[in-house]
Amino acid sequence: MIMGHLVVWIVMVVLLAGCASSGDMDQARKAQEKKKTDTFLADKPQELHPVFAKIVAEGERNHVLNRLRAGLAAMQSGYNDLAAQTFDDALLTIETIYGGDEKAKAARGLFSAEDRKVFRGEPYERAMAYYYRGILYLMGADYENARASFQSGFLQDTLAEREEFRGDFALLTFLEGWASQCNGNSDLADETYALARDIDGSLVMPDTRSNTLVLADLGYAPTKYAAGEHNELLKIKASPHSTGEYAVSWLDHRLPNSENILRQATTRGGREFDTILAGKAQFKEASAAVAETAAIVSATAAVADIASTALGSGIEDQIPGLSLLGGAAGLLSLASGAASAATQPAADTRHWDNLPEKVAYGTYRVNGMAPKAEVKSNRAWLGIRMKASDSPQGVMVVDLLPDSPAAKAGIRAGDIIESLAGQQIESTSDYFDRIAAFKPDAEIQIGLRRNGIHEGIRAVRLGMKPMETTRQGGDQKCTVVWARR
Repeated sequence: MIMGHLVVWIVMVVLLAGCASSGDMDQARKAQEKKKTDTFLADKPQELHPVFAKIVAEGERNHVLNRLRAGLAAMQSGYNDLAAQTFDDALLTIETIYGGDEKAKAARGLFSAEDRKVFRGEPYERAMAYYYRGILYLMGADYENARASFQSGFLQDTLAEREEFRGDFALLTFLEGWASQCNGNSDLADETYALARDIDGSLVMPDTRSNTLVLADLGYAPTKYAAGEHNELLKIKASPHSTGEYAVSWLDHRLPNSENILRQATTRGGREFDTILAGKAQFKEASAAVAETAAIVSATAAVADIASTALGSGIEDQIPGLSLLGGAAGLLSLASGAASAATQPAADTRHWDNLPEKVAYGTYRVNGMAPKAEVKSNRAWLGIRMKASDSPQGVMVVDLLPDSPAAKAGIRAGDIIESLAGQQIESTSDYFDRIAAFKPDAEIQIGLRRNGIHEGIRAVRLGMKPMETTRQGGDQKCTVVWARR
């Protein structure tokens, strides 16, 4: 009896010691991770700590994605050196698979499921990484490296995981020509501008007197999502927060050129695709052709069946197997599709979410300091940042900008917006859909709840969202103005 109690006591002591040891190890691990994060953030601006902390927290799997996000955030805040270093770190990883040399090409040929775990982005995302790196080179008046960066970005537009396509990213070719012009190489500039015009015949090109490039990033990044029975198909669509068309003006001139990043995200070589399966695009016209062929096969079999019935006999003997043709073709298509889908991993829906939807651009002759770009949108703006509410109805206002339409109407952080223009709001998507239906300067009725109490209906005159960022760089020979919204 005593011996039994002793054994139980020893076991309990061991278990408690084990728990204590496990807890100590957990605390030590957390302390080590915090120290690692603090060391990494020590030389980063305080305002950028949240986005840079993810680089450490999420590790190798999102090494590229988080550096792309952080690089753009640093660039937007004016920390160009930090942005350049961060983009360079991301591009180094990208180029191991998607570089232009034979080694990278061989690596693409050996691409595995393990490789897919490390985000390297779709062609449009990789191309945009070089776009921003090229802008930073332009701001530093390093025109040769800017030209090389834009050229590399155009190459990324041609490279998918399993395929290569004709490039059609006119913005990057235009900028490659501009960098050559700034570098004093007019022959190379003219040659590159001609290539850009071949891609987009509507482009307005710089003249020899142009000394200022204006770029405006507009809208919200394309969104990736999974489809298919096993979520194996990758699809891309416009952001649910898409904010419509813009009129971008600078010195009372509308920026003449535009690159649609959403179009780049949903096409390969100018051809629109429907889905991506294991790195390979499934084109819409190809899908339509397959469906048409299947319909013809089935129709042919149906005609044979009708003819056989009408003639009473024998036609199947004259055309062996015809009666089975339609069914076999359909079963083969279904079986092969199902087998392929079932063996594919789920689509990777990670995406570079602070990209723009489009880029407007143009070049000008300016004497003196270049002014900021002005942007006008055809859609309305309330001026709040919100999140889903814990209540079954409405969205919660997290914060709002001073002098925004919401602030002028007396809306506060913590308020729940329950309705817009008499229509209930049940999600953030609902909110954006309702706001998108109005133009700036429209007056609408907003239903509010504050501290659990219904505040009733409040009239708000909607406004137009201002530019978030305008940065300038370069030298007297070539200035770049980069605006972001």
